[in-house]
Amino acid sequence: MALTQLAPPYPIFTDKSGSPLDAGYLYFGEVNKNPETNPIQVYYDISLTQPVAQPIRTSNGYVMRNGAPTLIYANDQFSVTVRDKSGSLVIYSPVGYGIVPGSAQAGGSALTYDTFVGDGATVNFTLTGSVLIGTAADVFIDGVYQSKDNYSVTGGVLTFSTAPPLLSEIEVVSASVSNLGGTNASAVVFNSGFTGAINRTAEAKMAEVPSVKDFGAIGDGVTDDTAAFNAAWAAADPQAVYVPAASYAITGTVTGKFFSFGVATVVGGTVTTITNLVP
Repeated sequence: MALTQLAPPYPIFTDKSGSPLDAGYLYFGEVNKNPETNPIQVYYDISLTQPVAQPIRTSNGYVMRNGAPTLIYANDQFSVTVRDKSGSLVIYSPVGYGIVPGSAQAGGSALTYDTFVGDGATVNFTLTGSVLIGTAADVFIDGVYQSKDNYSVTGGVLTFSTAPPLLSEIEVVSASVSNLGGTNASAVVFNSGFTGAINRTAEAKMAEVPSVKDFGAIGDGVTDDTAAFNAAWAAADPQAVYVPAASYAITGTVTGKFFSFGVATVVGGTVTTITNLVP
């Protein structure tokens, strides 16, 4: 059975000692600017309709709303400052990172967001995806986290013990429990932080430079890496393929354009050509 690291459903902010940040202050602002003087609007809900006033206070490490932990959403990249209860700086980051709602991935399986409006009578709601167990779904009504004693999830159906109130906003965040704790690169937002830079996925950033390692090359001088080199060149042609400095066992001749930033040694066969870009 694969080992899976479980992650908490809410971010926990800490002080400089690593203890949960109690009565702390959170500021979110424009990228590469002081968020205390250049704030952006953040929200309690993924629809971006319930604004949060800043600074946001913490309780035992969590952002709280109506006595329960809650999530915070922004409609763009941001900077962030965290201060403790005395106002002392804990951390400042000019470029913060998060997960794009609706496209987030957990270990390759979609992290799904569903929204409904209560009619005061309906207790069953059909979700977009299938949830393995109910504990893999978090439910919010009008932004308030709901105890898991108040509902159950079987497959793709959410069932409340009591119908949510008329016109209440119901939000459901669900994932396959076996995939909690993982993230797919296509769901991670990347921004270089330079003036004028745009947001894109980490997957797109990493795909800029294909590597023989992406196609299974080992580089121990013993395992035959011929297939990996051929596959990498076939996929990247005419773009040159990166070869990390190591020793690669090759059978016959591999034709293609490759480059390295150190000494890449070929054992047994030939690769045409590996250009070492280190002078």
